[in-house]
Amino acid sequence: MIDFTQLKYFAKLAEVLSFTEAAKQLFITQSTLSQSIAKMERELGVQLFDRIGHRLYLNEAGKLFFPNAVETIRHAEEGIQKLRDMQQIYLCDLHIGVTYSLCPTLVHGLSLFSHRFPQVKIRVSYSTSISEILESVKTNKMDFAITYRPSPLDPSIEGIDLFHSPLCVILDKQHPLASLDSISLEELANYPLILPTSGLHTRKLLDNLLSRKGFALNPTIEVNEISMITQVLYHSQWVSILTQNSVLGNPFLKAVPLVERSGLMRASILWPKGGYKKKMAKELADILLNE
Repeated sequence: MIDFTQLKYFAKLAEVLSFTEAAKQLFITQSTLSQSIAKMERELGVQLFDRIGHRLYLNEAGKLFFPNAVETIRHAEEGIQKLRDMQQIYLCDLHIGVTYSLCPTLVHGLSLFSHRFPQVKIRVSYSTSISEILESVKTNKMDFAITYRPSPLDPSIEGIDLFHSPLCVILDKQHPLASLDSISLEELANYPLILPTSGLHTRKLLDNLLSRKGFALNPTIEVNEISMITQVLYHSQWVSILTQNSVLGNPFLKAVPLVERSGLMRASILWPKGGYKKKMAKELADILLNE
C-alpha cells in the first residue's frame, strides 16, 4: 500500500528531477529517497522515471501519475488543516507571495498578525513578476498573494481588492519637478527617464495610456526590478512612472500625479479558486483588508 510519505517523495522528485536536490529539500538522505521510489514502483508494478546517464526524466507512466499524486497530497493536507482549524490549533505554515510595491502593505499586516499569532510560521516569496506569482497561486504553492490584479483574471484564481493605486511620476523630493501638483508627460521629456521593462504590469498600464494619448516616451534605462529603479532616483535628476504605492514609507522619494489620468492598478489578495482557505490565512487576509 502506497502511503502519504511516498507520494510526497515522488511528487518532489518529479518536480525537481534530481535525487540530490529532492533529498535536500525533503531533509532526507538520497538512499532513503531512492529506496522509497523503488518500493513505490514495485507496488505499482511500473517504472515512473527513466534514467538516461546521469539525468532523470518522468516517463509516460510518471507523467500520468504525477497530477493525481499532487492532488491527493493537496487533499490530505487540506483535511489535516481543517481538523487543526476545527480544534483551533494554530500550528500551520503560511506561504504568501508579494510584489515589490506592495511589500509595505504586507509588512504592516505581518507585524500585527505575528503579534496575535506568534506560533504561526510564515514564508514570504517576493517577485517582480506578477505572472510568476499567479502561477504559484494557481498551482496551490501559495496560500495567497498580494499583487496587482491582471485583467482578465485567470478563472482558477479569485481575488479581493485591497485598494486602487494610480500611476504617478516618481522622483526625488529635491527634484525640480517635486514641487508641482501634477506633471504632464510632455514635461518629462527634459529629464532622464527610467522605466520598468516592457511586459511588466506597470509598464503595460503606462503603454496603454501612451497609446491612448498618442504620445511616446523614450526611456534611457529599462529595468525589470522596481527596487533598482527607486535606487536610481535617489538624489538625482532621474524620473520614473510607477504606482503611487511604490514609494509608500520611502522618506526620499515623492509621487506626483500625472496630468494625463491613467487607469488604476487594483492591489488585491489573490487566492486559488475553490480551494480550502486555512483559518490563519483568512485571519491574515482580514488584517490586511481592515488595518
